[in-house]
Amino acid sequence: MNMWKIPKEDLYKMLAFEVDSVYPPTPIYRGYGVFHILRKRLADESKFPKLRESYYEQIRTRKKYEGFNRWLERLKEEANIKVYVKSQAPLEGQIQ
Repeated sequence: MNMWKIPKEDLYKMLAFEVDSVYPPTPIYRGYGVFHILRKRLADESKFPKLRESYYEQIRTRKKYEGFNRWLERLKEEANIKVYVKSQAPLEGQIQ
């Protein structure tokens, strides 16, 4: 769900829908998505201890990249980088 950036509120609302129903358009990663509810199941708490380390590693990796991206944005701001784009069109008075 994080990959597509589906809003958490919409995910919880989808749980109230019946199987084989369609959830209305919702903003996702790059646009909108319409969701067809194929099946619903409750989480099995007995499986959590086996998957705990995997979940922890997923969260750790996500946080690591979020921190790196924040650091990179601050670095770019503090560096005062200016990008000059070379124009394809000739300037006035310029010989081609």
